[in-house]
Amino acid sequence: MVATLLSPAGIEQSLLGTLDLAGYTVFDIPELDPYALLVITPDLLPGDYNHDGIVNAADHIVWRDTLGSITDLRADGNSDGIIDYVDYEYWKTRFGNTTTGNVLPAAEVPEPVGFVTMMFGVVLTVFFVRGLPCDPESTPGKG
Repeated sequence: MVATLLSPAGIEQSLLGTLDLAGYTVFDIPELDPYALLVITPDLLPGDYNHDGIVNAADHIVWRDTLGSITDLRADGNSDGIIDYVDYEYWKTRFGNTTTGNVLPAAEVPEPVGFVTMMFGVVLTVFFVRGLPCDPESTPGKG
């Protein structure tokens, strides 16, 4: 996960988050201006360095512009704290991936045929139980 620290003076600094033993993302934040803003960007799609929902050439431009950086970590795909050729390979192997259609798992929707079959069974059961003529004269044991 990457965070961007924005100061009122217009200084922007990227911070790389690391996971602690409890699974929380921890940022090593320098001494802050009390009016600084910390913007945390979740990693929604690996290799999508500009966060537009698709791994494409625009992400390569972000990688190229930040190559060698240890402060602007938007293109640090492998989260090692430096933008290098490993991050390029990370991007290249994911080229073309999108978040369209696979952001959330699809919910299961019951088939209408199953519902209709079940209702048909209920209706038949009701007619069978209530619909049989009951003639006290033809009841066995009466005579």
